[in-house]
Amino acid sequence: MNTLVVHYSKYGNTQLVAETIAEAMRAAADTDSQLITVTRFEELTADDMQEVGLLVVGVPTHNMNLPKPVRPLLAELPKKALRGIYFTTYDTSYELSRWLQPFTAAKPLARKLR
Repeated sequence: MNTLVVHYSKYGNTQLVAETIAEAMRAAADTDSQLITVTRFEELTADDMQEVGLLVVGVPTHNMNLPKPVRPLLAELPKKALRGIYFTTYDTSYELSRWLQPFTAAKPLARKLR
């Protein structure tokens, strides 16, 4: 199953996490025929999604929500573009108090991708 790791990163932290995820997945892959690639959210095209079985999407948490530059990119995704593709999301943020932990970007990102 081919995997695509997509990220939006303003300062490079989320990109570093994306590259680390891809490295770990390559190390754990049982065959060299599995393609695991990393791309920036802004550079994502419909062609990138072909033959992808797993999509890993990461963004930083900005103001307890999705970053503003990511919102229109998500809105531009065609409906059912991810049909048949498994996906997971992650976010990067500073250490939050337990009261603020529910307000990170991963949950709204997953909702938008659904």
